Parts: sequence; C-alpha cells; structure tokens
Amino acid sequence: AAAAAAAAAVVVEVLTYYQAVPEESFRFITKVHYKAPLPGPDPKWGEHEVDYILFCQRPRATIVATLDLNANEVADTRWLSQEKCRAFVDGADDPQGPADNTVTHGELISPWFGAIARELLHPWWDALKRHDIDAVPPDNKIHRLAGAKEAMDGEDVGLVLPHKRVVR
Repeated sequence: AAAAAAAAAVVVEVLTYYQAVPEESFRFITKVHYKAPLPGPDPKWGEHEVDYILFCQRPRATIVATLDLNANEVADTRWLSQEKCRAFVDGADDPQGPADNTVTHGELISPWFGAIARELLHPWWDALKRHDIDAVPPDNKIHRLAGAKEAMDGEDVGLVLPHKRVVR
C-alpha cells in the first residue's frame, strides 16, 4: 500500500510517469515525524506530519525523459552528488530569517528535507552508491526529527537549522 501511494504521489507531485517509476520499484525503509513552521519571521502555518520514506532507484535518463514538474508542489529539482547535497543543505537559508554572520547560498529547502538530510540520509546514500539496498532494511521505527520531540511533549516548536540557530 505504501509503494502504491508513493508511486501515485510521484506522479501527482513531480509529474513523472508510472512507466518511469513503477510501483514495484519502490521499497519502504522507515517513517519520519516532524513539525516545522513555514518560512517567514511570523509564520501562521506549518507542517506537522508523519511521512513514509521509500527508496526508488531508477536510471537518471528515464527520470529526466519523463519529468514534468507540478508548480504547486515542486519549485525546482537538481541532480547533486552526495557531497554537494550535504553542502547545499548546510548552506541553505534559515527559513525564519537571516542569522548574524551566517554565510548561505541564498536558497531555502523544505524543513523536512533538511532534517532527513542531516539525520538519516547519508548512510542510506552510501548503501545505494554501493548498490547494496539490502544494507538498508525497513527498520519499523518512526524517527522523530526536528520539532517532533517537542511536539510530542507539548512544547513550542522551533526549527533547528544547520546554522545551529534555534528559532522559537
């Protein structure tokens, strides 16, 4: 069921096609729980979700040939090496406003992607580079990412960013 939902979400959100990402190409890995405010100095809304993490490793040419972004869901895509992805996440702007003496590349990333990239992504990426997806078995956990622990305890939720700045 999770793989079918993921395949459908990819089609709706990124507008690639089922032929490029068939349901059987998805593999469930884990779940993540996070809570974060939306960008801006005084956010009125935010995200508080439990999301499924699924892997789908497909040839780049297949994806590129069928990619047609849904502007309501995805602003941009990039192909990055693992090292460039780490640097991109670390250099992303603080969505709550600039911090003093912070050097960034001037772009925002979604709070959930930043939390996943900092806390979970890189060991998985290492396994995929080795073509060893079996090294990343489903773990039957819900990983509590940025803001989730505080939300569970009923505390105000700030956003912990790569700049080590906490915004409340």
